[in-house]
Amino acid sequence: MKMKRGKIISIAMALVMSIGALTISPAYAVDESTAYANYEAEEQASLKKALAKVKKRITIPKEVSEFSYEYGQNYEGDIFRFKWVTPDDYDGERITIEVHINGDIITYYDYEQRNNYYYSSTPKFSKYNETELLKKAKAIVKKINPKIYSLCEFKTDGVSLYRETARINISRKANGLYVSNNTGYITLNKNTGEMDAFSLSWWDNAEFASKDTALSKKEAFNAYKSLNSFDTYYIIDTDYETGKKSANIIYESSYTGLNDASTGKSTTMYNDKYGKSDYGDSYYGDESLDVSTSVDCEDADFTEAELKAITKNENMLDKEKIRKLLEDNEFINITDDMSLSSSRLNEVIDRYTKISTFYWTVEYSNYKTIPYQDLKVNLNAETGEIINFNLYARKYDDIVAPVLDVEKANTIAENAMKYYLPKISNKFKAAEGNLSKVLYWGENNKYYDTSRTFKFYRYENGIYVVGEYISITVNSDNIVTDFNYCYTDNVKFAKPTLVSFEEVNKEIYKHFTMDLYYTGYIDYNGVTHTYLVFNQDGYYINANTGKLCNHYGTENITSTSTNDAVVDTNYTDIKGISAEKAIKELALHNITLETKNGKFEPNKIITEEEFTKLCSTVLDNSNAYYDFRKNNKNDDGTYNNKNLTRTKACRYLVISFGLQESAELKGIFKSPYSDVSEKSDYVGYVAICYAKGLIKPNSAKKFYPTKNMTRAEAMKLFYDYIIELNKQS
Repeated sequence: MKMKRGKIISIAMALVMSIGALTISPAYAVDESTAYANYEAEEQASLKKALAKVKKRITIPKEVSEFSYEYGQNYEGDIFRFKWVTPDDYDGERITIEVHINGDIITYYDYEQRNNYYYSSTPKFSKYNETELLKKAKAIVKKINPKIYSLCEFKTDGVSLYRETARINISRKANGLYVSNNTGYITLNKNTGEMDAFSLSWWDNAEFASKDTALSKKEAFNAYKSLNSFDTYYIIDTDYETGKKSANIIYESSYTGLNDASTGKSTTMYNDKYGKSDYGDSYYGDESLDVSTSVDCEDADFTEAELKAITKNENMLDKEKIRKLLEDNEFINITDDMSLSSSRLNEVIDRYTKISTFYWTVEYSNYKTIPYQDLKVNLNAETGEIINFNLYARKYDDIVAPVLDVEKANTIAENAMKYYLPKISNKFKAAEGNLSKVLYWGENNKYYDTSRTFKFYRYENGIYVVGEYISITVNSDNIVTDFNYCYTDNVKFAKPTLVSFEEVNKEIYKHFTMDLYYTGYIDYNGVTHTYLVFNQDGYYINANTGKLCNHYGTENITSTSTNDAVVDTNYTDIKGISAEKAIKELALHNITLETKNGKFEPNKIITEEEFTKLCSTVLDNSNAYYDFRKNNKNDDGTYNNKNLTRTKACRYLVISFGLQESAELKGIFKSPYSDVSEKSDYVGYVAICYAKGLIKPNSAKKFYPTKNMTRAEAMKLFYDYIIELNKQS
């Protein structure tokens, strides 16, 4: 809620604001000394007590002398929202401070003037190290929430290089386990250590069962197997850069969810909280293929620009041919009173082959006739192939539609499928529910099914192909009202050599974990219910190899992204090395390399991919990483990830700065090193990096262009660069 400069707005809340089940009462903008004058005695006492707690724990600057508030109650008790702002005649920068207190716990704080997340174009390190930031955060939280401070765990979430903030995450632990939904954060100014913002969600007076009641891993896995089954299907993957299509067979575990740690079965929490619910079945492939990409025509006829596009190909259909084609179509119901209401000519260019295909999207309507009908069709502008269509027919209350004849409608749908897709229809099988009985509902079965969408799914080698479908809707007048499909051609489906489910379960057990934690909820009587649980994720298994994989069947995926890397400043193998400070400082700012077992491996050669990702994070652009991906892609979709040389490091750095064209200029650069010829192809890259202070010469003024760079050297390079930038600024 913003306050306008010039006057304070009274916050008269006549609506219900959702903070759990919180109802906000009217609130008033007044002097702090009389803030509770308009309340009854009990409410006045609650307000005064809450305000006293806040002012005792949080220092409110004198310059923010104007005050307003909101008051409400929910199942957790009294909730107050206090806001202080600078007066209209204040000479300095406007300041707004907002604090929320729920019972005895301060749940929110924001210093709007400080907490502006100012972005700097120059990367800057924090004045404080991780230990100092954590110490300051703990001291502040202990002061503002002394009752719960000892139950909190604090962990640095990273310090921004380009902003003034350092965020420390707060989590709750009970019996040594994390408690979900009892989390928050505190944001500090990285240069002053002052609190800019604070937010916390907390269950007061909650009790937690002993973790000793949890099953063993083997017992829990056996319970999981009794709940789980496997879905088997092909998944088609298209390489975004090359367009090459491939298909893998996947086993996907059907069971995922929250498990009771004491029984291994699904937790009862959701039934306890919401009551039992029945949910309908879901299925794949409900999307329609939409090739429309351009803007509607202004006129109800083809425009000159569209007709000009048609003349590019003598075989492209005109409006008369399209109308005739639709009238002759066995399953499209276009009547004489329906006229062309809009049209679009859409050009779709295949991003891999660069082949251009034109599609018409045409719409026919009968505005003045009852029942009103509207027909929209997408078709190939040259061949007339129907891509999809939809017919909307509005019938009024006095026209009673007959009951759907399921078997007849199903026959129509099957015939339509063969009519529109004669070459591929034999690859599709009918969905199980296509012939289910008509549903009746309402008083005296007044309502019933008057249409049904019939689904057909693609199978190859007897295995379902996910996402490939044909969808046809038939109404009780035996008219096809919708047709669409999704089919991928030019895909090779390898013959399956499937591993057994027994082998699959052995593979899953290797990766099966029981990360226990508490979860729960607060009911409307204010009672907290807690549950000891573990989360059971789903698994994808490559059905031909029996190995864990991703959704597309690619095995053994390990990320080297600096964003996904393990951020840990307590490396066991960097103490005393020259790059120790650089590695720790950059890690504090979420800049590091993938690490294992607490080791940084400083002497290991850094790869080109790792280095370009560091460039992306430190230099705040992805130019180098995109260049790496563009020039190192293999036919199988992997990347030729070479060890980084010092020369290649210069090239990637210069690309990050956007100076590649300058570096390629010949005859203008003087080599700063004795072992780099001024005629070499890379002298421009080396010279630019030298000028920026990124690569420094040794006593012999040698560069060693073919020498590999270590992980420690790379971190030291970026650390020194940031330090030098800040000296200059």
